[in-house]
Amino acid sequence: AIASFVGQVRGADGIEALDLEIYDGFTQSQVAGGLLPIAASVDDFCAVHRYGRLLPGDTIVVVLAASRHRRAALEAVDRAMDW
Repeated sequence: AIASFVGQVRGADGIEALDLEIYDGFTQSQVAGGLLPIAASVDDFCAVHRYGRLLPGDTIVVVLAASRHRRAALEAVDRAMDW
């Protein structure tokens, strides 16, 4: 089973754009560490969160999980988005 989530920037409340910044190196290691237990629960896992200037409708996050059983894949994606 392969489960996925694709999130988009919302344009509600007059938001014209989001400008997301990261601390290069630190942010990636913190995110990877937080997602490690989730990734370990399935056969394969990938999460990508964009940063920089993003406009309403732009894709901001993609989470993919593959597992022998659909429930595990769906739960991994759900847990990653909650985290």
